Amino acid sequence: MSALLENKPEYQTVSVMIADWDKHSGSPIAKELKVTHQATLIMFKDGVELDRVEWSSNEAAIEPLFQAAIKS
Repeated sequence: MSALLENKPEYQTVSVMIADWDKHSGSPIAKELKVTHQATLIMFKDGVELDRVEWSSNEAAIEPLFQAAIKS
């Protein structure tokens, strides 16, 4: 994901929050978002979940989430 942010200036407008799974796996927000394991990327726009990728750090899997987030 960091390569996408570094190499695609248009994605730098997307806010990214990283949560440490070991510290937050049992948190209320993890439960509310139904995050059941580490390596989960959830993309939101205007408070609505657009999509998520689980168990992947593959750019081809992640980039469509960023593309959806920057669309008007």
